[in-house]
Amino acid sequence: MHKASVRRPLVTLTSVALYFGAALVGTATAGAIGVAGALGTAGYLAGSGTPAGAAPLPDPTAYVANHGSGTLSVIDEATDTVTLTVAVGSGPTGVAVNPVGGAIYVTNTDSDSVSVVSGATEAVTATIPLASGSAPTGVAITPSGLTAYVTDSGTNSVSVIATSTNTVTTTIPVGTAPGAIAITPNGATAYVTDQLSHAVSVIATSTNSVTTTIPVGYFPSAVTVGPIGAYAFVTNLCGKDPYCNSPGTLSQISVSKNAVSKTITVGYAPVAVTMTPDAQTLYVVNSCGPSVTPPPKPLPRPDCADVNGHDPANVTTLYAPTMTVDFDPSIGNAQPGSAEGAATSPDDTTMYAVNSCGSDATCGSAGSVSVFSTDIGTGPVATIPVGSDPLGVAFTGPWVPQQRQTQLSTSAGPALTEIYPNIYAAETVNNTISYEQYNILTGSWSSTATVPGGSSSLAPALTAVGSTLWVAWTTASLTVNYNELDTTSGTWSYGGTGAQEPDAFSDAAPALADVGGSVYLAWKTPDIDEIAYAINTGSWSSEQFVPSAASSAGPAIAALPDSSNVYFAWKGQTNRKLYYSIDFGSSFSAVSAQPQASTNVGPALAVTIAGTYLMWKSATTKQIGWALLTASGWTQEHVVPYALTGASPGLTAAGANLYLAWQGNGHTTFWYDSFD
Repeated sequence: MHKASVRRPLVTLTSVALYFGAALVGTATAGAIGVAGALGTAGYLAGSGTPAGAAPLPDPTAYVANHGSGTLSVIDEATDTVTLTVAVGSGPTGVAVNPVGGAIYVTNTDSDSVSVVSGATEAVTATIPLASGSAPTGVAITPSGLTAYVTDSGTNSVSVIATSTNTVTTTIPVGTAPGAIAITPNGATAYVTDQLSHAVSVIATSTNSVTTTIPVGYFPSAVTVGPIGAYAFVTNLCGKDPYCNSPGTLSQISVSKNAVSKTITVGYAPVAVTMTPDAQTLYVVNSCGPSVTPPPKPLPRPDCADVNGHDPANVTTLYAPTMTVDFDPSIGNAQPGSAEGAATSPDDTTMYAVNSCGSDATCGSAGSVSVFSTDIGTGPVATIPVGSDPLGVAFTGPWVPQQRQTQLSTSAGPALTEIYPNIYAAETVNNTISYEQYNILTGSWSSTATVPGGSSSLAPALTAVGSTLWVAWTTASLTVNYNELDTTSGTWSYGGTGAQEPDAFSDAAPALADVGGSVYLAWKTPDIDEIAYAINTGSWSSEQFVPSAASSAGPAIAALPDSSNVYFAWKGQTNRKLYYSIDFGSSFSAVSAQPQASTNVGPALAVTIAGTYLMWKSATTKQIGWALLTASGWTQEHVVPYALTGASPGLTAAGANLYLAWQGNGHTTFWYDSFD
């Protein structure tokens, strides 16, 4: 029998209380029959698997809250094993990872507190007290990383925590028994499941107030917001039947309208929902599995273990664009009623389902995590023992949590390049090209300075040859100008004016690359939209053209510094496809299209020993997508967590790492991230 006794009941019928969650990189949700919901949304990262022969991506880490043990299990996805167990508060329920800095926030339901665990040291660094009797369950963190929202199931409120001080700044009244919470990718809206009000409270994060309440099914248990931010998805424990004699449902909520747009029947007692980073697949964990006959008791129950006709917990898998059911794999050895939460890994290869009782029908042993491969419609491929009564689960991944460059904004760009130990960034601010440097070793930024002669409304280009920084930009008169900085002496080659490349004229942003000590400058011609380039080996070569390359936006160019192979990429002239060609020195490869990319702006390129990384802003979702080209071909498309933009991103390689920067979506905030 399910151990409902270990949880703090919200009401007499403890069965209606659940939770949901999502994590930093990748999506996550959780739910627990017997407690109020926990965990919140977070980021959506690099998705999809890597084809045979391609360089493998770094493996994510999962965090599981063990309610009965008072611990947090740290799981290495590469081996599906627990690498560390961290003691937290009493009755940990929900987990979320801060997208800025990577700290893990754990709600302690039985001790009315939130534990803050360092993502670097995996040790508790702070404990945040909440109001007595608050029974915190769900937690979600805004994409800015500045604010954490915690559902207080015992006081019918949401606590707002400033992550800079780890203190509660205000509380927001919501419905009865708030459980799960999820935040939209733009950080503007939080959705809270009010389990005993059978509704969802919608919170405007700008005012920290409830703007509307959306009726859903009976006993809403979990919630997630898709990575695109168009819809929120809510599981309803008892669906359309207050007595739970019928299967549960999934409510699809339009974020723009804050209304239910579709309701889908799933399995009995759905307790968790999670979405893949590519927004294509939804997983709904049903604690009771399929049923031959309705439950015999016309009352909500804390578990399903004694219900005749119910199989072990299962997962309803839906194709998200059409909201149609694909298949229903069993969770396997999990006891009926013991399923609690779920999370999808940021690399889109794995789905974790948490089982509070593991395979023990008496719940006398530790819980477990069932591991599913996301590309097959079968049962679990592995089972991971964790602590007692696990409830919440969250993933982090190979991308370092994104950060905001607080001292500047950008109206175009930014561009990046490396001169070890610094990453140089350049951007356009009020038609002026500015630059600064980020020290990889200290994680600190220098002050901002202006590029002599740098004047443009478009994004600049950067590259480095040894210790010399090259900056190029398109002027208002359509010339392409440049300047060179000796970073050792701090001297600019062309004083306050810059220099003009004699053949280059463009109406788009240019691109620069170091190729074996020579500087390649590429641009889009303003008259016939061809991709042209010139090479500087002390002086500029004549203008040359990339064969069959035409574009309506600026190109990207990259190469290994010690290689003669130069990669060019560009957006199609009359479509949203991305094309590429390789200059082998004596000839170009045939023009090819990247199979997944769709964009309306120019791309970004970086070449590493692992292969060639291509990044782009999605034409439809504004997410930053990427793929890796190796000798085996392209990996599947991935997405960068929380990265939404309306412009071209900036990208550079530094050793085995990638550094990415982008302008915020709809505003001028400068964001940056790195990939290990």
